[in-house]
Amino acid sequence: MDSKVIGNFICVRRKDLNMTQQQLADKLEVTNKAVSKWETGEGYPDITIVPDLCRELCVTADELLAGKMTHNSNGNNGDFKSPVQYGPIKEIKAKATSAAGRKVKSSFWSTFCIVAGVVFFVLITVLDLEMQLIFDQGLNISLIPMYGISALMIIGGLITRTAYYINVDKAM
Repeated sequence: MDSKVIGNFICVRRKDLNMTQQQLADKLEVTNKAVSKWETGEGYPDITIVPDLCRELCVTADELLAGKMTHNSNGNNGDFKSPVQYGPIKEIKAKATSAAGRKVKSSFWSTFCIVAGVVFFVLITVLDLEMQLIFDQGLNISLIPMYGISALMIIGGLITRTAYYINVDKAM
């Protein structure tokens, strides 16, 4: 394994795919300086990046480590994958990651609204019962807007949670 041969191969494949060092670096979540070091033979990509690097350059790990493409009579061996075959994988991975982040945020806030609304409702009810016991009064009129607020919090949380699941089903 010659670092200059591998580096030159990375450079040629990147340029064949019309990518800049920065674009490749962004896709691999490294710096463009790291890509530059690989291409000049000053270093090797980290072993954990190799599968993603191969995917982005549309080569196999064997081709990457050999520093050359392996072709059969068709000009394409069975291991070589075109950008069209690998492109959707990256997009699906990105969508899944962002959808997971949205799911956590949506789930948190909808759960927070529901729990806070229920707690608020219980506190108002306890306060109302205490007032009934102490002052021997019925429903305190000033507490009715508070019941409305707690109901809105619960309903808002339920709507947020339902809307999220409807959007997820449409996306799939």
